[in-house]
Amino acid sequence: MITATSETTENINDIYLNREQAMKLLGISRTTLATIVRRYKIEKCTLTRRPLYRKADLVNLIEQHMSTSKTTKAAS
Repeated sequence: MITATSETTENINDIYLNREQAMKLLGISRTTLATIVRRYKIEKCTLTRRPLYRKADLVNLIEQHMSTSKTTKAAS
């Protein structure tokens, strides 16, 4: 995990994940990560040869796609 700051308190906007870390966070394969990055236009840093993804962007994506299942029992 790469951080843009060396402070002890981590700001989620300052945390960048490599491809493997992003895949682990989302629980997906490399192909699915590439599809999601393309479909949802997730920005990536290409300062190095390997792309880095902002953790906040990935967490926001998860939160946007959370669904609440409201199951109610039918009264008999």
